[in-house]
Amino acid sequence: MSGIEKILVHVDTQADNGMLLEKVARIAKSCGARTELYSPCYNRAIKQGYLFDNKAEQSAEHRYLKQIEARLEELARPLLKRGLEVTTDVTWNSHRVEAILKQIARYQPDLVVHGIAEHHTLGHLVSSCDWDMMRECPVPLLLLKGRSWGEALHLSACIDPFHECDEPVSLDEAIVSETRIFATALAGRCSYIHSLHTLPHSAVFDEHVIADYGALQHRVREQHRDRVASFLQRFDIDTGAGQLHMLEGETHKTLPIFASEQQVDILVVGSVPKGFIDRLLLGSTIERIADDLVCDMLVVKPPGFTSPVSDI
Repeated sequence: MSGIEKILVHVDTQADNGMLLEKVARIAKSCGARTELYSPCYNRAIKQGYLFDNKAEQSAEHRYLKQIEARLEELARPLLKRGLEVTTDVTWNSHRVEAILKQIARYQPDLVVHGIAEHHTLGHLVSSCDWDMMRECPVPLLLLKGRSWGEALHLSACIDPFHECDEPVSLDEAIVSETRIFATALAGRCSYIHSLHTLPHSAVFDEHVIADYGALQHRVREQHRDRVASFLQRFDIDTGAGQLHMLEGETHKTLPIFASEQQVDILVVGSVPKGFIDRLLLGSTIERIADDLVCDMLVVKPPGFTSPVSDI
């Protein structure tokens, strides 16, 4: 995309939305974007309390929706006073992710903003709203945590020309593009990360390779650096100016450490669709690092990705 003109914000009206809305306001003001605050609603007590009175059930649903709508309008009021163009919307749907995806299809935003919750369970084995949004949101998804942004925003993009994807270059291009859009709009600075994991000494069984294990590691590092540098140079990015960082180790461990040490505000990552078995056994990198990251995360899909849900 060429810019951020429309933002859809998923709002949990039961949460503290102060930080989320402050960040949304900063983006919207910088980009001149229209913003919609959206909340999907469902109340099981209403559904169970009017099992034999359809008219009364519909009336109760309507009253509940009006309450949520009033909360959204209250949240929108300070943004409107700041001169931002803000609308609100609510829908009744027991499936939160499905409702959000339908709203995305209807509103056609350039960016979706979602406050990420902290998980204290088994991460990628949990089918939560956060995880499902990472997998299924068809447009760039900004996952916000509770930490405030610095005055000069630091965006760091994760580049991996070696990842398992049918069109890895196109996904990396989308990551660089989105990173630059945000950096330009918010007067931020960019850095680029590539994480590699060289073959452990214990996994090498060829005696000739073992004898020259150090040289093997050096060659692997150089191959990775050359591939990433060659890709970034296509965008006139000077990889010798401290913008490229090569991290060695398991990605889900090295990225959170880097983000904390380098005071990254937004980590930009690509999400490659995985099958159920892959997710069950391994999860994905972004799902494994989400809880450990101290910063926010912008999730980018490969070009051509389509949502499994339409607005019908």
